[in-house]
Amino acid sequence: MFETILAVVKGAAPFLLDLVKDGGSAILTPQGAGVTLGVAVLAYVQERFDNNQVKAVITAPFRALGFALYKLLFAFGVTVTAGASKWSITKGLWNKYIEPFVIDLLDIVFNGLIDGVEIVLDKIRDGLFAGLRSDNE
Repeated sequence: MFETILAVVKGAAPFLLDLVKDGGSAILTPQGAGVTLGVAVLAYVQERFDNNQVKAVITAPFRALGFALYKLLFAFGVTVTAGASKWSITKGLWNKYIEPFVIDLLDIVFNGLIDGVEIVLDKIRDGLFAGLRSDNE
């Protein structure tokens, strides 16, 4: 881990030197040095790695979590229904009424909630980055 951080800092050194050459008075404070180092590391990472590579590293844990949750919730769904579509007593009721109406209604409601959350998150992201870039105009 330390070797990786050291390699990133060494790779960011040219960016730090460019910042110092351009005046660098803000670097003289501890806060300014920390911000400058952070910006230099981010600039180095952005130059060194493709955006898709960075995104893949960030999303990998979420993909693994999603797959694990899928398996867990699938097992939960199987347990809750307890094979109701296969039992002679519940087969007709399950296949005619519960599965086509109740389960589909739950599916529609849950998908609607997910779509709503996606809309809100998209607007948060769009507004945030539009605001961050607003001083470039």
